[in-house]
Amino acid sequence: MAKKVTLIIVGIVLLLGGFGAMALGGGLAGVVGWDNTLHTGYHQIGTPTSALTTEAARVSNADNTPGSGLGAASITVTARSSEPIFIGIGPADEVNRYLGDSSYEEVTDFNFSPWRVSAAPHEGFGSPDPPTERAFWTASATGLTPSLEWKVTEGDYRLVLMNADASPGVAAEARFGLQVNGLFGIGIAILIVGAVVGLGGLVLLIWGIRITVPPGPPAYAGAGYPGGPIAPSGYPPPGQPPPRQPPTPGQPPPLGQPPPLGQPPPGPPGPPGPTTPT
Repeated sequence: MAKKVTLIIVGIVLLLGGFGAMALGGGLAGVVGWDNTLHTGYHQIGTPTSALTTEAARVSNADNTPGSGLGAASITVTARSSEPIFIGIGPADEVNRYLGDSSYEEVTDFNFSPWRVSAAPHEGFGSPDPPTERAFWTASATGLTPSLEWKVTEGDYRLVLMNADASPGVAAEARFGLQVNGLFGIGIAILIVGAVVGLGGLVLLIWGIRITVPPGPPAYAGAGYPGGPIAPSGYPPPGQPPPRQPPTPGQPPPLGQPPPLGQPPPGPPGPPGPTTPT
């Protein structure tokens, strides 16, 4: 009985754990996709000035992140517009010198759900040179649907969105993403392990259910047997005749039982006596 219960409990635990791992692995693989990237989706973004830029962001401890292979992280930015658009990431001090006294907006806060962007204007005069003419960009892309990929490195950086000719009035749809190499493969591996564990749990559960437990002792036994009722005092053990019981005075002994000592056996009944008239 203990083996049956143990197999059933272990089987249920493994089955539930396997289902949980399958859901986790399948969800991870489905979200990141084959390109190992978590995307935000496209959102409208723009500015009436010459450029839209983020605040200076400091990246630290990037040396602990592998530059290639499993675990390598990259920032991806994709835009689409009816006019050639420029996306660039560069050192914060270089971007500050490039924008100089031109008019641009700096993003101070944003939220993805619901989508919201707050920006502070920077008053200036004129427009900077076209961004494609500068060589300080760490990563950049230009076109109607440019896509930028920047491997995370230490330092202070700013992201800039501009028209390719640096003219004012920037309007585009942008999508941001975080790419980590190996996420899709990790999700598939978790999915496979969960399937194996769940299958093992199912086998143990079926095995435990199919085990036959031998029947135990009967719930009721006769007098004198373990578990049976207690025989009254003086009752003979099984297999022995019951003790003799003296007959009631004036009554013949039970059939098959000899009369008590000193008492003649009963004879055949005699003829009826004379009837006395009343």
